[in-house]
Amino acid sequence: MGSNPDAAHGRDWRNGTVTRTLRYLAVVVALLLGTGLLRPAPASADDPGKWYDGGIRYTTITNCPSLIQGTPYLEKGAGAYAGYWADPDSGFPAAGQTFWIHYAFYGMGMPCSGGTYFSPTIYLPDGVTFDTSQQIRCGYDGSGGAAPQGNCPGWDHMSGGTYSNNQDSGLWGVAQGHHWEFQFPVKATHAISGADMLIAVRTADGNNSPTLNLLSSIYVFNGGGQPASGPQVLYDTPSTINAATAPDGSQTRYGFYSTFNAITNHVGGSLGVQLSPNQSTGWQLELPCGSYCTDTTGASLWTTWDEAGFPTLTAGATYYWRGYFKPTGGAIVYGAWQSFTVGASGSGATSEPGGLGSTGGGAPGGLSGGTSLGGTITAIKAAATVKAKAKGTLRAGRRGKLKVTVTSARGATGTVTVTEKGKVVGTGVLAGGTAVVRLKKLKAGKHKLVVSYGGDAAAGPAAGKVKVKVR
Repeated sequence: MGSNPDAAHGRDWRNGTVTRTLRYLAVVVALLLGTGLLRPAPASADDPGKWYDGGIRYTTITNCPSLIQGTPYLEKGAGAYAGYWADPDSGFPAAGQTFWIHYAFYGMGMPCSGGTYFSPTIYLPDGVTFDTSQQIRCGYDGSGGAAPQGNCPGWDHMSGGTYSNNQDSGLWGVAQGHHWEFQFPVKATHAISGADMLIAVRTADGNNSPTLNLLSSIYVFNGGGQPASGPQVLYDTPSTINAATAPDGSQTRYGFYSTFNAITNHVGGSLGVQLSPNQSTGWQLELPCGSYCTDTTGASLWTTWDEAGFPTLTAGATYYWRGYFKPTGGAIVYGAWQSFTVGASGSGATSEPGGLGSTGGGAPGGLSGGTSLGGTITAIKAAATVKAKAKGTLRAGRRGKLKVTVTSARGATGTVTVTEKGKVVGTGVLAGGTAVVRLKKLKAGKHKLVVSYGGDAAAGPAAGKVKVKVR
């Protein structure tokens, strides 16, 4: 982007100056309505009810295999986000109506615990309460249903906003490559405009075990679906969607498009997007939304970024963008900054928020896959450590012994294997976490041995190194 000659014609959003070039481009884009490039649409036509989610929060852990191999590196351990279900065009949710909030928690990395434990505490905005006349719903990898069942207990496990599991000391566990989704029915007593819902998720991963604070803004209409005070910009997760075709069926140049929804409250004006390399300067395009905004309570806009007013996107580069609504005679309402990293030619993008993808949980109050939790939940195993030392003096031409000790918070059973340069020189069975391994005959001198433990139902795999001297 630095070499693009249009960079000098960007907008400095801090001081509000717009160049003549962008004003002209905004007029040109206004004429492109219906071409499939930058296009508004009524929420009822192109943007039915869906989940509107906040940003993703991540934990960071040390990759366990890398730690065992002596080359440790950091990676994302888990990711989570929260949101609520809304249909702005239909004026839903309104005060007094039941609507749904949810959060999703993904296992991403490989900590030595085998996965991550977690527990949520939900802080609802003032005037919003749980609707206990309907049941909580839980899903694992997109399959699940209403409580109580399996690892999905009912309201008797909700206390002070903390929802506890019915096993594992009240915690849930998720392994790498899997995810949970939880849906909770709620009601609001009055209209709400942009109030934050917070779900604080405590984690236990054998590393820093942080608390992930998941935020999502909630908009509730007045009774009868009338607008609350003030418009609002909402995003789905992900807000940038990998697709070969745009919503109108046209080809996407970069393999993705970005979209947002504006609650317009039947007020006319313009919808627009800003694109930036740094969240302060860049490019902006907008167009009047006409009856799309005045005839409904909400309208959406999407773009493939293949517009005359935007630079050619560079593969591997990260761009920031946000949607906005400029009501006639009112102040501009901006959405939160989003971002995406462009893939190779036409291959799509990695987006933030939304890098985890869809939960697969379907409509609120339901989860795909039937009425029971599907699949087997991978057990979260305790981290193990392996220590070894020679038992007595090791002598050349004789079979010596090695004492191996495996420890974990949940004990350890199973077998241990001793190798030298990849060749097995002994095996043993643990009893009380200890095994005495009888070694093959070794030559005189120093030897570097690797002791590997394969793990069991409670403890994860581990390995240790020991140096021995054969006389």
